[in-house]
Amino acid sequence: MHNCNGARFSVDSNGVATDTVHGDPNVMDKNPLDGTRYTEKVLRQAATGDYHGFPEIADTIPTMRNATIESGGDGIPRMHVRLPGEYDGKSGFFHWIIEQDGNINHRLFTPSG
Repeated sequence: MHNCNGARFSVDSNGVATDTVHGDPNVMDKNPLDGTRYTEKVLRQAATGDYHGFPEIADTIPTMRNATIESGGDGIPRMHVRLPGEYDGKSGFFHWIIEQDGNINHRLFTPSG
């Protein structure tokens, strides 16, 4: 990913991520959600009280070790953060999708099984 549009990270051909905003060589210890913002869509969904509305304390836990870069159907690479955990008595994954501009456009707990 290129930083031409304000991208928060880049990935080299070896899959090593670099924080392009802060230039931190210890990027793997950073929380990829730091400095992000929720889109209005995510805020509306979180207010419904379903699996979109898990407690915000979960946002403080992930590191770049929980992050992958995946291209969507539109071909645009986005950061996916998947954190294993438990919510509402069920095991599963907390999942965030971060757009290149730093907006979180997806936030959902997905139970396993």
